[in-house]
Amino acid sequence: MLVLAAPTSAVADHDGNPGRIGGGVRGFGHEVLCSELGSSNRAEIVGHLVVAPGSRCDLSRSTVTGTVLVGLAGSLRMDRSTVQGDVVLQYATSAAVTRSLVNGNVRLLGPEIDVSVVSSTLRRGVRGSAGSLYVENARVDGAINVTSSGDVTISQTTVAGWISLRGGQSRAWRLLGGEITRVGSGGSVGSGVSALSSASTPSGGVGSPSGRVSVEWSTAARVTSDGARQVRVCGTDIVGDLTVTRAPEGLGLGFADYGDGLCDRARLRPWHVRHAWAPDQRDAVTVGGSVLIADVPGPVVVRRTTILGDLTCPGPASATLTVARGSAPAVLDLAGVAVGGNRLGRCA
Repeated sequence: MLVLAAPTSAVADHDGNPGRIGGGVRGFGHEVLCSELGSSNRAEIVGHLVVAPGSRCDLSRSTVTGTVLVGLAGSLRMDRSTVQGDVVLQYATSAAVTRSLVNGNVRLLGPEIDVSVVSSTLRRGVRGSAGSLYVENARVDGAINVTSSGDVTISQTTVAGWISLRGGQSRAWRLLGGEITRVGSGGSVGSGVSALSSASTPSGGVGSPSGRVSVEWSTAARVTSDGARQVRVCGTDIVGDLTVTRAPEGLGLGFADYGDGLCDRARLRPWHVRHAWAPDQRDAVTVGGSVLIADVPGPVVVRRTTILGDLTCPGPASATLTVARGSAPAVLDLAGVAVGGNRLGRCA
């Protein structure tokens, strides 16, 4: 096993401001560049691991006693490894965490970050701004609290805390001659790295639809989605409340395999307890608290869903719905819902 003890470098705050990469990373004390690992896949890094801007780091069967920081437009591939601290991703990066353990948070420090977490354990959670997020067969002991401009899929995952998802804005980035350039012009962040103001078209945020959300065959304390283009929840137990707001292309609860890629049964692994169940049980949703559906002009279709609290859809029960894409009447189909509390508003 290769053991690398990092030299001492500058120290500043340790709470989300990693600063420049290269001659020392503020807030990270001891550090090792991933390029120093060579071809070894069984390393023990005593300190923090830094992935230089625009470079790739493959970490296999290794241990990092500190934090992993991935620089602008860098990428991290982590398999059967352990990180005692956080995994911190800067703008326009990507990370694939597979069969690994992260004792801290996965922290997303900017847009256009693509992250997948598969068959792994996160002792804390995932938070920040991302382009896309894919979590499968994972255990998250904290919360997933993410603003995303792209699709979010949480599949066959146990989240001890809440799932809070918000629509964000997409920006175009380029890597030019060793510099990270976002379309537009502006200032810099660190030596040799330019982060330029965006001139791209937003695909999310207030007033414009973001990506889609699929929460499937999972468990969570609470689920909130605001600003996603479309939301689907199937085969999931939610201890507390479910809140869906500003989803222009609609909401579906309690069904899978609709042909749109959300709640796709092809993702349901044979080892999962629900795999062999009949569809009525496999895709059923249970909400231990209340459900709020607000500002969802597209179809709202509910199947095989039990709500122990209230079901609230603000607006008069006689309100006419229209699909955001045209003038065809939208669907408000609650035939498959059982409500223990009150039905309020349009859902009455």
